[in-house]
Amino acid sequence: MCDTEGYVVEGTATNLFACIGGVWKTPLLDRCGVAGTMRQQILNWFEASQLPYEECRLRKADIEGASALFLSNAMIGVWPVTSLEDACFAVDSTTHTLVEQFAPTLES
Repeated sequence: MCDTEGYVVEGTATNLFACIGGVWKTPLLDRCGVAGTMRQQILNWFEASQLPYEECRLRKADIEGASALFLSNAMIGVWPVTSLEDACFAVDSTTHTLVEQFAPTLES
């Protein structure tokens, strides 16, 4: 989903992360969007792991040029994106680790 200026904000009920040039980027949510709890946990994990990340404005072309892409929320945890329209994305080692680290737990 994009804001009125065409910047990517989030997925439907999810936050978005893209690895661009070796830096994990997530949309800056100072104007609109929902900064979910899982998003903050992932940002904290990046910080603790000393992985480069930033919150910034992203265009659709930025996302299409990413080497890896995933969506997240508290219900699904981390969900790798392997394709978006004509673009294909690898599921890199960081994404694999995050999928395991933040796997949702099912309570009965």
